[in-house]
Amino acid sequence: MWIMTGITIAITFGRAVFILIFVKQESNLTKSDELLVTYRSYIQEKKYEEMYQMIDAEASGQISRENFKKRNLAI
Repeated sequence: MWIMTGITIAITFGRAVFILIFVKQESNLTKSDELLVTYRSYIQEKKYEEMYQMIDAEASGQISRENFKKRNLAI
């Protein structure tokens, strides 16, 4: 009897962990999609300052804010 209870608890716990991992991965995908949509809307609206703020800190260190704006204005 105790063995069956232990197995049931282990299975329930395993399912809960799986669901939490799946939900976490799904929310990351949604976040990435939202960021892409936002960035694309900034391109269309020519909001270069907002675009610059969204790029990776390492990447933004390689190009100045002004050069980033000039480069995107030329596109």
